[in-house]
Amino acid sequence: MKLVPFFIAGALALGAYSGAQTPSKNIQDANMVLVNIDKLNVVKFVLPLLLKKKQIGDMMAAMEKCRSKELEVRESDAKELLKLDADIKKAVSGAVEKGDYPDKALQGKIIAVQEAIITRRKIVVNENVQILEDAAKLSLDEGQLKVMVNILDPRSVDPSAKPDKMTDEEKRRFYLRAVFLDGLTYELLKVMYKKAE
Repeated sequence: MKLVPFFIAGALALGAYSGAQTPSKNIQDANMVLVNIDKLNVVKFVLPLLLKKKQIGDMMAAMEKCRSKELEVRESDAKELLKLDADIKKAVSGAVEKGDYPDKALQGKIIAVQEAIITRRKIVVNENVQILEDAAKLSLDEGQLKVMVNILDPRSVDPSAKPDKMTDEEKRRFYLRAVFLDGLTYELLKVMYKKAE
C-alpha cells in the first residue's frame, strides 16, 4: 500500500504542530528524562569497548564524515520537498475551504519524492556504516571489534532481526548503525574524549 510515506511524513511533522501550546514544566522535565534514558542506553553500548583517547578521536572523525554526508542528503531532500510546497499548500487550501479532493497526480508526485528520499537515506546510512566500519577496523583491536559483535542483540532494535543467521560482520555493522550513527553518541564521545587517556 502506497499510503505509508504519507503517514511517515505526518508522524515526523507531528512535533511541529504540538508547538501551538507550550508544554508544562512537567512535560519538559519528563522529556529531559527521556533524553537522559537515551544517553544511558548509548553509554551502556559504548563503555564496554574501553576506548582509548586516540580511538575515540578516530571514531569521532569518522562520525563527522557521516554527519557531513547526512547533511548533504538532507539538503537535497529539502530542495525536492520545497519544489512541492506551493502545490501542496494549494491542495490543502482547496480541500479544507472548498472540499476539493487532492489531485491524484500531486499525490503521485508526493509519493515519488518520499520514496526517493527514503531510498537516498538508506543508501547514505549504508555508506556511513561503511565509513564507521573502516575506521573501527583501523583503530580498534580485535577484542573491541568482537565486543561490537556481541554486546547488542539486534532484536532489541529490530524485532524481525535473526541474529542466529547473521555473520559477525553483519552484527558489527548493525551495532555501528544503531549506536555510532546515533547523534547522542557523538555528543557523549566528545565528553569522554576530554576525560580519556
